[in-house]
Amino acid sequence: MELKLADLAAATSGFGRESQLAETGGRSGAAYRAVLPGDLHVVVRVVEGPLAGVGEDDDEAVTAAGFRELARLRHPNILPLLGYCIAGKQKLLFEYMEKGDLHRWLHELPVGSMDTEDIGLDTMEALEDRKPAGDWPTRYRIILGIARGLAFLHQGWAGSGRPIVHGHLVPTNILLGDDMEPRISDFLHPSDETPEGDVYRFGTLVFELVTGQARWDDASTSWARGVIRNRKGLNLVDDRLRDEAAGA
Repeated sequence: MELKLADLAAATSGFGRESQLAETGGRSGAAYRAVLPGDLHVVVRVVEGPLAGVGEDDDEAVTAAGFRELARLRHPNILPLLGYCIAGKQKLLFEYMEKGDLHRWLHELPVGSMDTEDIGLDTMEALEDRKPAGDWPTRYRIILGIARGLAFLHQGWAGSGRPIVHGHLVPTNILLGDDMEPRISDFLHPSDETPEGDVYRFGTLVFELVTGQARWDDASTSWARGVIRNRKGLNLVDDRLRDEAAGA
């Protein structure tokens, strides 16, 4: 889907602040929510810097061909590229994910009873039909989906055999669909990282989903290894998961 700049400007109120999303963790520029004809809800993300698979050639035909190739990269656990605009700063279109990202679902959305007057509309939308973060089958499904999406990226595209390395696999780059199926985003940037680095970060994501603790770094991972070696690994498990198991 190739769109004109005027179409995107109209759909985002001239790329105004009221349309801008308060997202973190991405490596691109600003992102805007837009509704296109046909009631298609999308995110318009401004490109800052080069993209993997798209050369820095000034030839618009070459650039457009690169975007069309990226749009063919499809998998249930990858956020697909829906369209692009190459006028001015390049802009990419992705599906808007109502459930938000993994960090928000696991750490920020309220649980239990709440005063609905104290939360915003976006949070209310995310809470509709929401599985509790203490639900282990949902967490397991998310883990499995991330693993499948990452394996797909590492297989490369267009038969090149060259892996697509994410390089920044963090919870804010894991978006959740209405069915709670995870979709890896922000993977189109060139990276000096290796597939092994992605796998290590996948391991920290698994730890975060099991423990409920955010921001696992090398020091905390080393500490967790010590706890497990001392056969006290259950002490690391998220209280919400333990409560679920106790009530089963």
